[in-house]
Amino acid sequence: MIPVLILSFYTWKDYKSYLMNITDYFPSMEQIYLLDGGKQMLGLSKEDTFDEKYDVYLWDTATAALIRQTTIPTSFQSEPGPVTYQQDGILIPIYTKASGLMLNLIRPTGEIEELSQGTLHIPFSLSSNAFSWRGRLIAAGNITDSEWVIAQVKDGKLERVILDKQKLLPARPVRMSELIGSFQNEL
Repeated sequence: MIPVLILSFYTWKDYKSYLMNITDYFPSMEQIYLLDGGKQMLGLSKEDTFDEKYDVYLWDTATAALIRQTTIPTSFQSEPGPVTYQQDGILIPIYTKASGLMLNLIRPTGEIEELSQGTLHIPFSLSSNAFSWRGRLIAAGNITDSEWVIAQVKDGKLERVILDKQKLLPARPVRMSELIGSFQNEL
């Protein structure tokens, strides 16, 4: 009986040390990306399913040291769109209720640049699309009921065109969708 008590005591002591150091462990990540040739790791974490933010962590992979921690807003039902590597960083598109489509370019220094600056008020719905294609991010959708926009992020620069205002099409578009196979990346 005494050896069992001693073993239980040491087991509890060892387990208790893990409980005290729980803050030393990495948070649970939903998505992980590598930067700078694998020297840094970027992780996205959401504490609760209904949170309207993602916690962004940037670590040094050699030392496991946290370089930077910040947050980016999102709506609770949306997940990050198609992620692309651009300008030595990672472009993460996220939908929010207030701003529509936000294009967050995260650099290896931990700096986050929001490229759309609230100009792509594309709501998250079946009528809006975002695709990763040949190292670019292509987004299309309706800004309002009558204005359709197509945007591209290439080399870290956002270009957008409102299709109705510039009379680029012979008729006013009423719907945009992907043609099956159009955005398949080629090797």
